[in-house]
Amino acid sequence: MSLVESPYQTLGVSGDASQEAIHGAYRALVKECHPDTHPGNAMAEGRFRAMSDAKDLLSDPERRELYDRSGVAEMPRSMVECPSMITARLARKRRKTALDTAMITASAVIGAIGIFRCVF
Repeated sequence: MSLVESPYQTLGVSGDASQEAIHGAYRALVKECHPDTHPGNAMAEGRFRAMSDAKDLLSDPERRELYDRSGVAEMPRSMVECPSMITARLARKRRKTALDTAMITASAVIGAIGIFRCVF
């Protein structure tokens, strides 16, 4: 079993499905995991994006033919738009570092004010 689903598997249609069948399968599946019906659910959002990418690929006759011949499509929109786990982890680390720096700076300022008040 493949870890990566084909666009056909994602939409649950056969390789010779018509445009109407693809569109119907997409509409039926979208109701289950649309982000508006599942706010804050990252899994539903990811599934929705995968289904949208599959529909976009299979709805374009040229891209579908290329995929059917080679088994490879250009990078899906969701992979381009979604930050990778590494990028998200680095962003969290930068925010923590910025917060730590701000707290150290605030402590230094408060300490300086205390010294200033004692001196004068």
